[in-house]
Amino acid sequence: MSYLFAARPQGSGIAAFELAASGALTPRGGVADSAAAYAGGITGMVSVEAGGRTFLYAGSGTENGVAGYEVTAGGALRSVVQMGPAQGLPVQGLSALRVVQIEGQTFLIVAAQGSSSLSVLAVGAGGALTLVDQVIDDLGTRFQAV
Repeated sequence: MSYLFAARPQGSGIAAFELAASGALTPRGGVADSAAAYAGGITGMVSVEAGGRTFLYAGSGTENGVAGYEVTAGGALRSVVQMGPAQGLPVQGLSALRVVQIEGQTFLIVAAQGSSSLSVLAVGAGGALTLVDQVIDDLGTRFQAV
């Protein structure tokens, strides 16, 4: 099965669809934003394969955090991690997410235009995220407002 996940930058939550071979989309639910989740104002999403499981990470530009979900059978999303300022991720205005794999380790790169920062999060077992590095723009880097 293939799934498509969609969100609107001015909206709230993530919608899930099953993608048929013909290209037809069938709604499969999704997740709503809440006080405990960074699922409003989504500015970027990426999927990651780790430990034989699939995870979807969504970055919120308005709530300044990353929401992580395991993609379960039938395309359902199960919350596995929420990471933002309250959990030690000092970002403002999250603008993009990218996945990088280095020597078998998967990392999530979080770009934030408000804090002019690039944060590196290690993707661990079960989809957990750990902040391993952060670079703030200066005269030597030149990526302000990424």
